[in-house]
Amino acid sequence: MASEETVVELVMKKSLPCLTYGLEACTLLKRDISSLKFAFDGVIRKIFCVSSQDAVDECLRAFEIKPMSEILFRKRLGFINRYCASENCMCKTFTAVAKQELDLLSRQ
Repeated sequence: MASEETVVELVMKKSLPCLTYGLEACTLLKRDISSLKFAFDGVIRKIFCVSSQDAVDECLRAFEIKPMSEILFRKRLGFINRYCASENCMCKTFTAVAKQELDLLSRQ
C-alpha cells in the first residue's frame, strides 16, 4: 500500500483536476461549492480513516491543502484573466462582462 503522502499527492494531481474540470468557466453557487467540498472531504476521510470534520480539517492543514472554495476561486480568477487577455474576437465581445466579474471577485 502506498503511503498517505503518496495517495494525497495522487489525489491532488489526478483526482482533484477531474473533480473541478471546467468549473472555472461556470458561476458556482454556495451549495455547489459545498457539494464539491463534501465530495473532496469524503476522499480525505477514506484516506486517513477519520470521521470528524475537525480531523479532516487537520489533515488538510497538515498537507497544506487549500480549502475547496479557495481552489475554485483561484481557478475562476485565472480563467477570467486569461479570457480578458485573449485575442479571440468572441472573447473580446464579452470582455466588459468578464471584467465586471473580475472586479466582483477581487472584492471578495
